[in-house]
Amino acid sequence: MKLVFASDSFKGTLSSARIGELLVEAAQQELPGAECVVFQIADGGEGTLDAIRASREGERITFSAHDGLMRPVEGEVFSCDGKAFVEGASTCGLTLLESEERDPLKTTSYGVGECIRHALDTGCGEVVVGLGGSCTNDGGMGCLRALGIKFFDADGHELLGCGADLVEVARIDERGLHPLVKSTAFTIMGDVDNPLLGPNGATRIFGRQKGADDAALDKLESGMASFAKVIEAAHPGTDFDTPGFGAAGGLGMALSVFLGARMQSGIEELLSAVGFDEAIEGADLVVTGEGKLDGQSLRGKAVSGIAAHAKRAGVPVAALCGTVALEGCDLRNLDLSYVIDISEGQPLDYALAHAEQNYLQSAKSLFSSLREGASQKEPSENGPAQTPLCAEGSQGEPPRLEIRKSAEGDLDRIMEVYAIAREFMVQNGNPNQWGPTNWPPEALVRNDIAQGKSYVCVCKGRIVGVFFYDFGKDIEPTYAHIEDGLWLDGSPYGVVHRIASDGSVKGVGVTCLNWAFEQSGHLRIDTHGDNVVMQRLLTKLGFVHCGTSYVEEDDYPRLAFEKLE
Repeated sequence: MKLVFASDSFKGTLSSARIGELLVEAAQQELPGAECVVFQIADGGEGTLDAIRASREGERITFSAHDGLMRPVEGEVFSCDGKAFVEGASTCGLTLLESEERDPLKTTSYGVGECIRHALDTGCGEVVVGLGGSCTNDGGMGCLRALGIKFFDADGHELLGCGADLVEVARIDERGLHPLVKSTAFTIMGDVDNPLLGPNGATRIFGRQKGADDAALDKLESGMASFAKVIEAAHPGTDFDTPGFGAAGGLGMALSVFLGARMQSGIEELLSAVGFDEAIEGADLVVTGEGKLDGQSLRGKAVSGIAAHAKRAGVPVAALCGTVALEGCDLRNLDLSYVIDISEGQPLDYALAHAEQNYLQSAKSLFSSLREGASQKEPSENGPAQTPLCAEGSQGEPPRLEIRKSAEGDLDRIMEVYAIAREFMVQNGNPNQWGPTNWPPEALVRNDIAQGKSYVCVCKGRIVGVFFYDFGKDIEPTYAHIEDGLWLDGSPYGVVHRIASDGSVKGVGVTCLNWAFEQSGHLRIDTHGDNVVMQRLLTKLGFVHCGTSYVEEDDYPRLAFEKLE
């Protein structure tokens, strides 16, 4: 089996390289012997040079440059096969600034121009500039200044080239432009197709994430419109609605107009540079992904580009993403065979803190499903049968969950699920229910299994939830008396204890509780007063709060709930 891994990074949590390592680890565990081909992926933003260097031999050139606030930073150019690659985010990336430093009125793209200048000095016939993840909204003024173009205000004073200077530009002097520009081809690796101006332009769409408030957005948009008029006078016929002109705060426009750069999808340029099409020949599956699968993903981002290439090669694609904000037709338009939201149902802070754990777990689930599907394939009259991956994500359907009795061999995984649940409780304001006593102890769980009262919730062969269930007359001694209320009915009942989920799949709690209720028609359960998540779930499922009970493992009171047919 041949697997190709090509996932973009999850900003702030997982690099593309680390994701590749996690996928290999999961594949080695679930699909021993599988051939794994790993690509680092970026679409013009952070990590672009790393991605190209990982797959191509060439020369890395470093030098002193400046970041978006004109502070010293290391610049970099990667040269190979007659091309010099520049990553704008390496000098003027948003992640290089602390949140309180981000202000597109003050930041400049000067550092990108320094990198291009060094790229020209390599003598390569083509310079490829990756745009994405920038902290600037200066219309490319700073970059052009580093290449020799000067900008003046109405009084003849030269401008430095930051966002606040846009509205001041009255005259442009291009006579000092680097002489090698004319003999060099320029390509822009862009991950967006926004125009320069308007509601979908550079300022309105990306300005706020770069630190602009409402007043700054208005000033920047007004300044960009004024800047465009000056450019139009110098370069008549410029179409500022050109897709991609709004990339990197207008840097896409500057490179196109002043350097004659051609626009190219960032992911397309990268896939070409690393030889992706050749690598997926004969592959059984491509695994890709990005931090957030949303509307932007449909507009030339990594997942859509990789899926399109794989479709042409007839290779199915699975996408493991930090979060999935697409559904229905939008998901189907991506031509993905399988979509996994690795943090579905988890609070943001918890999901970010457990991104690596969530990713590895989701990858194992994916490969386990693939292994089981392969083992169930049988020959057909037309040759080997093809078992497609489950497309539940692309159809917007919930994952299929099954309940079965726990087996002795499940113990290690069950204890792992309980450990995950304890940590989730602590992170979500419920540190006292299971944390202080490390509940439940392994001996108790082992006894539950031996007595046939432990059950697991399984998704694609992987245990994602666990609970205790029993049924009978007065089977729970601690329920013999409750305070502050009364039970609804005294007939035999089912009881659920020690219910937990690993958080990787949505709907585990609902599935477990609905299954238990279907067995009994009369169900009781208790939960800690701090377990707001469980209380909401029980209320949603029609349970009634009947009073207060106490358990043996600690002195904390429990809220007692009951549900009748």
